[in-house]
Amino acid sequence: MGKTGYVALYGEFLNALDLNAAVREFGWSTRRVTGSAVKSLTRLVAVLIHPKSLGMPWRKAIELIQAIAPGVRTVICHDLDELDLQNEMITSGAFYTLLLPADPRELRFMLSELGAPMAALPNKKQAQVRPRLLAQVAGAA
Repeated sequence: MGKTGYVALYGEFLNALDLNAAVREFGWSTRRVTGSAVKSLTRLVAVLIHPKSLGMPWRKAIELIQAIAPGVRTVICHDLDELDLQNEMITSGAFYTLLLPADPRELRFMLSELGAPMAALPNKKQAQVRPRLLAQVAGAA
């Protein structure tokens, strides 16, 4: 353990995302944020943003987070109707995409990826990992 940091939640997640217990396993906490309040957090691990709940296109969400917190890992949380846009989200700057409601196994995988050093995990890696993970999750269901 020994890590400390925050995972910021930007948008409305309702019951689609149960992060509190999972992030504690990594030594982190969650904080709900709005707008530029993201940059006020120190030790920021990532920002999970649900653009649809904010009435915002996902591209705008990525741009917004990159503008107010440059270099932070941005996770785009999305609904089933945007599933086919995941690779485009990654190539546009998202560190990860998370389908809501979040499967606990994918949530844990995503958090472990957030804990990896940035140099050890290039952004594009998710494009190869995600199809295998989704196949594993579907096979176990």
